[in-house]
Parts: sequence; C-alpha cells; structure tokens
Amino acid sequence: MKVFALLCSGIAIASAASADGVTAVTMPVTPAAAPAPASADWGGFYLGGSYVFGRDSVDDFQNGGFVGGPFIFEGSSIGGFAGYNIQRGNFVLGGEVAYTAGPTTLEVDGDTYSDFFDLKGRIGYAMNRVMVYGVVGWSTATRNETTTATATSGSGFSYGAGVDVLVTDRIFVGAEYLVRQLNGDYDQFYYSGYAFENASRAISLRAGFSF
Repeated sequence: MKVFALLCSGIAIASAASADGVTAVTMPVTPAAAPAPASADWGGFYLGGSYVFGRDSVDDFQNGGFVGGPFIFEGSSIGGFAGYNIQRGNFVLGGEVAYTAGPTTLEVDGDTYSDFFDLKGRIGYAMNRVMVYGVVGWSTATRNETTTATATSGSGFSYGAGVDVLVTDRIFVGAEYLVRQLNGDYDQFYYSGYAFENASRAISLRAGFSF
C-alpha cells in the first residue's frame, strides 16, 4: 500500500508541474536537403564569331619522295560558326560548321593559306554553365602560290578540344584548339608530281548566341 501511495503521489506531482507550464523536451528535426540546381540548357541551335591564331607546318613531296620542309605559315584572322546541340543529362552531342577567312602567311615569299572550312562532330560534358568537349571532323583550305598565281586545295581529317561557358542563359564564350591534317597536289602545270602535307593548328577565341 505504501508503494502504491508513493506512485500516486509522483503522478500527481508530474501533472501539477505540467499544468504550471513546464515545457516537455522534444528531439530536433533535421531539415530535408535542398534539391540540386538544374543544369544549364545547352540544347538547340547556336551561332557566333571567332578570332583565330593559326600556324601551318608544310612538307613538300615529289612523286612520293620528300623535297623540303617544314615551311611555317603563321597569322591570325576572323571566322564564324553555326551548329546544333542535343543534350541528354550532362552529355551534349552536336554538329558544327565553321569558316576561317585566313590567311596564314609564309614570310619567305608571301604564299598563304586561306578559306578554312571545318565540318565538326562534337561530344561534350556539361557541368551546369561550363561545357568541355572534343571534336572530330573534316577540313579543307586553299594554298595560294604568289610566284605562279595559282591556288591549290588541301583537305583531310581534323580533331581537337574546347570549352564553352554560358555568361547568360543564351550568350556563351569559349576557346577551342583544332588540328587539321591537310594534304593536296600542287598545280601540275608548274609543279609536276608535287604534293604537300600540312599540319595546321589553330586556337580560336569564340563568342556565340544560342536559340
């Protein structure tokens, strides 16, 4: 009976304390983590302009035998580009066509390379507003001979890499490094059996607008 009386007294004291405004202790609730921000949209059409620094290293051959080189052409010029991207998660696939006016110039006699056309396939990885990408494609250019007043076409495989950065939702800036392997035959009237192999390298500073 004494034990039962003590329990009843304890219950009564606890009830009185609750009635007097004693606050019960509660466990803290951890807030839910905020959702990650959505990645920027890189999909759709885009176009822009570029400022290009070029360097061409050319070797000459006659009937398959090495004649001379490398002959170094250098210069800077402007260009333009347009393309289309498809985005799947962080991966961006696309195609682009680009033109660089040239010329790069051989200082010895003034021969030039000009009219670079590049057809590119691109695969990129987007990290929100920054996208890094690789390039493979096909390129052409024109070599202009000052001594004979003739023009020779070169073409071949190209590859490179670049990075684009969105400064607004639609405007981006970037840089690209492109290597072109341009091979061709000289004018046969002046240079019978002559051909050339050109390792063309270009660094482009780019700015564009996406739709």
